[in-house]
Amino acid sequence: MLTSNEIVARAVERRRARGERGSATVATIFQGDGWRLADILCSADASDVAFEEQHDYVSIALVMAGAFSYRSSAGASDLCSGSVLLGSPRTHFSCTHKHGAGDRCIAFQFSAARYEELLAALGATKAGANFPRVALPVSTRGATLFARTEALASGHARGSAHELALSTVSWVIEALGRLGRDRAPTPAQAQSMLAVARAIDEDVSGDHSVRTLAALASMSTFHFIRCFKRVVGTTPHAYVRIARLRAAGRLLCDPTLPIASVAFEVGFQDLSVFNHAFRQTFGVTPRQLRASIA
Repeated sequence: MLTSNEIVARAVERRRARGERGSATVATIFQGDGWRLADILCSADASDVAFEEQHDYVSIALVMAGAFSYRSSAGASDLCSGSVLLGSPRTHFSCTHKHGAGDRCIAFQFSAARYEELLAALGATKAGANFPRVALPVSTRGATLFARTEALASGHARGSAHELALSTVSWVIEALGRLGRDRAPTPAQAQSMLAVARAIDEDVSGDHSVRTLAALASMSTFHFIRCFKRVVGTTPHAYVRIARLRAAGRLLCDPTLPIASVAFEVGFQDLSVFNHAFRQTFGVTPRQLRASIA
């Protein structure tokens, strides 16, 4: 199974080999009554001029790979793998890729009526179809959701798409309730930190000590930690662990891979540490997650 980073890289290579401009393709993974699950693959890079689009749905897009800047009439944010883009209906927006080429999002898209029904089912009557912010930062709590969504998109999940959609909306409402207003990062900080996040995603098993990452960003260690958390939403150490565990979740879809091999492949040198970290993040053991999605 190709990783999301590999899927993005292939799309960018094809676009450049053909001499084409970057573009986005949308493939429907699942179609329900008043909602769909869409796989959105973009091959744009820094050479492409941003153009205005509009959200036709209530959209909860999980960023599976890549990094990009989002600007809309509702707000702006810089997103990387593990972030969540929240699109309110009839909102105009544009995206740019100053931080690298391409991205992949898997989006839960609902009609306004269907989304209001989901909110009522969850008892979130005050939430409404318009989001109070345009993005959610990377978080450990979202790792299971990302793993299950990517498994469903790749055809390696037996679970219900409807149940996953309900879980996603519930998680978003809870996450919005936990977040306050943070000081916005500068454009230079956003560009530098998203470049670091992308480097981590492209080689999750590499040397990602704070000292190494700070050197990559040409910053002091303490300044780097503050900037990274402000931009990405979590510490560098936590981001590396989340990236490794998400990669493990993808590899566990292959039943032929021993769990120990998965742990070492994503950068864990000790199987017991891997099992403990995995259970802390996903709430289940690697074997239990494999059984639920394979």
